[in-house]
Amino acid sequence: MNVKEYQVSILSQGIRIGQVDPDEPFQRIIIPQEKVLDIPEKAWLEIACMANYTKSHNFIVELSDEQIKEIKQKRIITENYRPPIENAPDNLKCLTTHAPFAYAIVMGKEEMEIRLKNTNHRGWTLIQAGLSMDSDEAFKEYNISPNVQRGCIIGAAELIDCRYSEPCYVYTFINPTGFKNFIPIKGKQCPLWGASNPVEKAAFTQAWNQIER
Repeated sequence: MNVKEYQVSILSQGIRIGQVDPDEPFQRIIIPQEKVLDIPEKAWLEIACMANYTKSHNFIVELSDEQIKEIKQKRIITENYRPPIENAPDNLKCLTTHAPFAYAIVMGKEEMEIRLKNTNHRGWTLIQAGLSMDSDEAFKEYNISPNVQRGCIIGAAELIDCRYSEPCYVYTFINPTGFKNFIPIKGKQCPLWGASNPVEKAAFTQAWNQIER
């Protein structure tokens, strides 16, 4: 029995199964939410157990060629599936920070952000790379090219904690995700900010629909 590793992502719209090795020819499988329960039992147990073990939206699962074949034979795959556009939640917030730190967060190279003020916000938070070049020396520290786009929302992460560590507050993020389509928008200096006008609401909705949640 040939068993391979697959990248599984649990999304609000369903489940996506893709290859781990980018050189491995495999067309990703997208299973809409309404058909998730049709996944064959053995494959579903593998996915559910690993999701429960890792407590993550993204994880690696070992599935056999037979299990992948059974999933495909169930005709539960929508090849050109496009989830409906959802308006961004009213409580969605955005963090504007210097570009090196913004890119480090969405690339999974940094999970903490230092701020002078506390926040009670928890959950998905948009990450915007600001225009300032004051911290560009940090690109080298994170091994990130300084030739990046600025002044746009580049991804998101889940804010799970905010603790005081004299003289600052430490924000902790998990489950970072970078966007394929960056969203230009004017940032704000406050620790976290929400959409307050039609332009910002449209930008937040565009960003919200790129989060693999």
